[in-house]
Amino acid sequence: MTALSEHTGGVRWGDSFWLASYASWPFAHLLICDDRLILTYPEDAYDFPRASVVRLSRRDGWVSRALRLGWGGLRIEHAVSDYPPFVLFSTLDIRSLCERLPAAGYPVKT
Repeated sequence: MTALSEHTGGVRWGDSFWLASYASWPFAHLLICDDRLILTYPEDAYDFPRASVVRLSRRDGWVSRALRLGWGGLRIEHAVSDYPPFVLFSTLDIRSLCERLPAAGYPVKT
């Protein structure tokens, strides 16, 4: 495992966006590795091996898009049955995150 990039933000996890727990910025960290994504926050950590990552989708709110702010979210869809189905990592620099993921071999749907 080689760490390629680390990003600080917040995370929302649970059954859906509305039925989720939340750890705000700066209490979550997403580590991009050559063979996995590791998401940590004060209560727990999620380790997503590359083969378990089904899709990564960029999520920007309308305010962020309208004002051309750099913050947004990354929805992590995965195949790890022990983890909640909804995982959304939010960051103040979504552009940088969405550039680093494809460079590490993780395509991001925009």
